[in-house]
Amino acid sequence: MKTNLKVSVKQLTENIDDALFDFDQLNDEIEDMCHKNGISERMNLNTQLAIEEIVHRCVIGFLEHNDGGFGYPITLTINFSLLEEKASLTITYSGPRFDPFEYGDELSVLLVEKLSAQSAYSYDGMNKVVVILS
Repeated sequence: MKTNLKVSVKQLTENIDDALFDFDQLNDEIEDMCHKNGISERMNLNTQLAIEEIVHRCVIGFLEHNDGGFGYPITLTINFSLLEEKASLTITYSGPRFDPFEYGDELSVLLVEKLSAQSAYSYDGMNKVVVILS
């Protein structure tokens, strides 16, 4: 008997245009998506914390203080797997090469590394950060 198992993923994408982006509203959207789809409170809070640390403290901090804000928009894509308790964060931005795991705020990087099952940075003309939470 052939079973067709469809993987269910919920996605949220935001463009962050400047340092004054409303992270409270984004957190409300994440919380709402998690509650509506049966995603645990732990995953909800870990997702919000990882975004705060990597996007706000590391990437925006770098863009604002070292490059005069060049590099926006930052595109943040969040994928929640409903079959597995996982979230994938993909963060892309232009500007000079900046690996937040190497040069970002040490406490922020430590927190994200503790929360994540996997994280990676790459650069191909655009900066790309991927964090997998489980």
